[in-house]
Amino acid sequence: MSLGLGWGMVPRLQETPGLVTLGGPTLKVALYWQQWNLRSTLLDTIAAAVADEARRVLAPVAPARRSRR
Repeated sequence: MSLGLGWGMVPRLQETPGLVTLGGPTLKVALYWQQWNLRSTLLDTIAAAVADEARRVLAPVAPARRSRR
């Protein structure tokens, strides 16, 4: 039997007692909405609602700069 590592991100608004903080500094990263290339009126409506709410409640973060090699 092998053991794995699980992790997740929880917005501050959803923090509840019992969650374990892993430590280290808070990371602010740009978030991107991604969904399957499957179109329907319902999925488009849900995606638009999620994106609208994200724009309303999340602070803008500049995308990470890629290093040149």
